[in-house]
Amino acid sequence: MRNARLRNTIVRVFTAAVLVTSQTALAQTGAERTAEGPAVPSVDVILASGGVLHGYVVNASGAPVGNVEVKLTSPAGEVVAAKSDEKGRFGFRGLQGSGYQLETEHGVVMCRAWTAKAAPPKSSATLLVVHDAELVRGQWSAPPGVNNGVSRLKRAMTNPFFVATVVGAAVAIPVAIHNANQDDSSS
Repeated sequence: MRNARLRNTIVRVFTAAVLVTSQTALAQTGAERTAEGPAVPSVDVILASGGVLHGYVVNASGAPVGNVEVKLTSPAGEVVAAKSDEKGRFGFRGLQGSGYQLETEHGVVMCRAWTAKAAPPKSSATLLVVHDAELVRGQWSAPPGVNNGVSRLKRAMTNPFFVATVVGAAVAIPVAIHNANQDDSSS
């Protein structure tokens, strides 16, 4: 009887620890996700001399789209607009190495603009902005309310404290049950 109580106590303690840890992780990741906003593609781009950012506006099949307004938002919140030419080309001058958001009516892309000397090895010399109302990025997913929960759950599952708690419980609970059964069979 004493061993059964001990076993139940151990199971309750580990279950409570897992639940508390997971709830804390879920609460933290939910706040982080809300602060971040929706995921936007991000690319590294090398600025040409004079701080010029070159780019192209294309549709979903990769064909150039002309006469599209492209808005550039700086980290300070300043917005500048340019129009693509008939070959889909656009550019912005006088930029410094920093993060910028470029937006068309149907597409958004974040870019990290770099000087030629500071750019990471896989940076591109031009930026590609996809402008297509029919384009859907990514895979099909559930409605937004479900997506937020799944996103929080994924983040919780990758939280090292949560993983350590689950692994610890997975090892300790069977050991405690085994030991309790050994004690019961010897009496």
